[in-house]
Amino acid sequence: ISASCALSRRSAANPAAAGSLPRRAGLELLFFGLVRPYKGLDLLLDALALCPDVDLHLSIVGEFWSGLDAARERIARAGLESRVELVPRHVSDAEAAEYFARADALVAPYRAASGSGVLALAQWYGVPVIASDVAGLAEAVDDGRTGWLFPAGDAQALADVLRHRASRAAAQAMAGELAALRDSLTWRRLAEAVLQNM
Repeated sequence: ISASCALSRRSAANPAAAGSLPRRAGLELLFFGLVRPYKGLDLLLDALALCPDVDLHLSIVGEFWSGLDAARERIARAGLESRVELVPRHVSDAEAAEYFARADALVAPYRAASGSGVLALAQWYGVPVIASDVAGLAEAVDDGRTGWLFPAGDAQALADVLRHRASRAAAQAMAGELAALRDSLTWRRLAEAVLQNM
């Protein structure tokens, strides 16, 4: 129900993308939204450092509640400056649409979650999600069909997904499943489900 509500709200609020952001790599990744320690940005950066030969680029887009300096230091220490774009601020809906349009996958390496509005936003835009298998995310990602799951807290496992499973072609192959998911999670479908169970 929460995913249905989130996607339904997004349908009225999200503008279409103009495609203004150029691609920079074979695999474009996005980490989006408020940055908090439980969301696992450090794990994602560690995983990227384990994939020096993978043609990928990461955009980190969102406000940092804390840890911005630590993130910059981690990026520099791992030599990731040329592969990571840092946009440490709130972005408008129009800007967000452009980042999602460029992304082949959203990465959600959370250590804990009860759900994710960002994951619902990615699904609204038809973007697969690479997510940790924590409760609240694992139920929302159909591994191999709408994204990829990996064991929470395991940077090596995330690196393995980036190296062997996630790709632009694999993401594009999920378009049909993601479109069907988006169409199924609407206020109308929710109302129909409630009426059927009365």
